Amino acid sequence: GGEQAAVDKFMAMDGGVQQNVHLLLVGYMECLVWETERSKASISAVETQRHVCKQLRDKARAVVSFSGMIKFRLPLGVNERLNQLEIRMM
Repeated sequence: GGEQAAVDKFMAMDGGVQQNVHLLLVGYMECLVWETERSKASISAVETQRHVCKQLRDKARAVVSFSGMIKFRLPLGVNERLNQLEIRMM
């Protein structure tokens, strides 16, 4: 699927990118959490709010899946932080 293609592309990238990907993953998850909280506060139509939040949760789930699929050791605590951020979006 799309996640495996992303993993394959990641593994072909320069080592400098691979070593810093944890910063991008955590930063992106923090943005998704912020956007979820903003959407919950600003969208009054319940169905629209649910739809937007589900899309954001799907993106977060893809980030967590990607981080687990890459054959690259992330710094200690990164996967836990990603999981914590995903839980905040529930």
